[in-house]
Amino acid sequence: MDSPIDLAGGISMVLAVILTAAGIARFSRFYRQELAMTANREITLDGLRGMAALMVATTHAALCCDWITPERPHILLLLAPIGVIIFFMLTGYLFWNRARMQNGVMEPWKLWRERLYRIAPLYLFSLFFVLLLAVNQHGAGWLTIENWRPISRLFTLGAMSWHDVGGIKLGEYNAGVVWTLWYEWNFYLILPFIAWMAIGKRVWELRSLLIA
Repeated sequence: MDSPIDLAGGISMVLAVILTAAGIARFSRFYRQELAMTANREITLDGLRGMAALMVATTHAALCCDWITPERPHILLLLAPIGVIIFFMLTGYLFWNRARMQNGVMEPWKLWRERLYRIAPLYLFSLFFVLLLAVNQHGAGWLTIENWRPISRLFTLGAMSWHDVGGIKLGEYNAGVVWTLWYEWNFYLILPFIAWMAIGKRVWELRSLLIA
C-alpha cells in the first residue's frame, strides 16, 4: 500500500502543475489569446483533457519512484490508464461530432495531413532524445545496418510498435508512451470512410455492424 507521504507527494505534484499552468495562462500573452478564442472549443472538455493529462503525468512521476525503489507499489500507477481511456473517448466524441457537422464528409488527405503536422514534430523531438540517451548509455555500436528493421520502425510516428534494437529496450527511455499512437493512427485511417455513417439513420447501420 502507498504511504500517506507518497499520496501527498502525488497530490502536491498535481497542484504544482495546476498552479504553474495558471501562472502561465495569467502572464503569457500568447496563452491568454489562446484561452480567449473559445468560440469553436468546448471548454469543459478541454478541462477534462487537462485532468487526463495530469493523470498521465502523475503516473510517470510515480514510475520514476518505482525505478528507484522497485519494491514499493504505487496506486498512482493506475491513473495513466484511466487518463488514456478518457483521451480516447474524447477523441472519438470530438471527431465524430466533427463528422456530423460536415454532413458525414471528411477529406482523407486533409485529415491525415492535419494529424501528421500535429503528431510528427513532438514525436520526432521525443525520439531524438530517446536515441541520444541510448547512445550516451550504450554507445553507437547498435546503430548498424543489421538493425535497420527495428530502427526504421522508430520513424513510423508510432504507427508501428517499437522493438528492441540490438538488445536495447528503447521503450524504457520514454516509459513506452508511444503505444497509444498505434490506436490513434488506425482511428484516423478509417475515420474518413465511416464518417458518412454519422448522419441520420446511418448511425444505426454502423451500430448494427459493430454489434454483429
